[in-house]
Amino acid sequence: SLARVSGEAKGPAEAMRVCLERLCEFGKWTLGRMASYRSGGSLHLPDSEIWYPADPAGFDEFIRVSNNLDHVKPEGRFISVVLRERKPVWLADLSAACDFGRRSIALAHGLRAAFAFPLVIQDEVAGFFEFYAATPRPPDPLLMEASELIASQLAVVVEHSRAREIQAQLAAIVESSNDAIVSRDRDGNIVSWNAAAERMFGWTAREAIGRPI
Repeated sequence: SLARVSGEAKGPAEAMRVCLERLCEFGKWTLGRMASYRSGGSLHLPDSEIWYPADPAGFDEFIRVSNNLDHVKPEGRFISVVLRERKPVWLADLSAACDFGRRSIALAHGLRAAFAFPLVIQDEVAGFFEFYAATPRPPDPLLMEASELIASQLAVVVEHSRAREIQAQLAAIVESSNDAIVSRDRDGNIVSWNAAAERMFGWTAREAIGRPI
């Protein structure tokens, strides 16, 4: 189901949102978050995030603290471990997790168990998913193992989207360049002809593309 909906998504943001929703519904998680980082950026604070439910009334303070939390502090034992060791982490009972930094505020909001796993793309941490339950919950080995497959599927979606974004950026650079930029295929036929080429050579792109160079 996740593979199908993420493949049909219009972009990575929608894919992440839909997958977060499905995972929360399937696992009966009360609260969920997908946080992401820019390629090559710092892991201290996420660059963007999505919460489930979309309007998580009653969790405002917990979300505010989470949004401003440095997740790579060396003393961290939840998301810090997920990011540092790139592995899923399960906290079965938050009331006993004294080393969980958001323990008191989580308990105040009725959250009693937590689970998180990383999203790794080309050996780089691109984000993480975290989930919270309203009751203590023992670790689910099958779900923890499946998290690797889920992350792999989402990584493919993000990689494809990044490739499309790079192609679009390159196309915009070529089109706006003051230099004539022309490309051809192996047979010598013109396949691209930017605006500067039109001005320099006097032929429109429609007239030039498909013709022998």
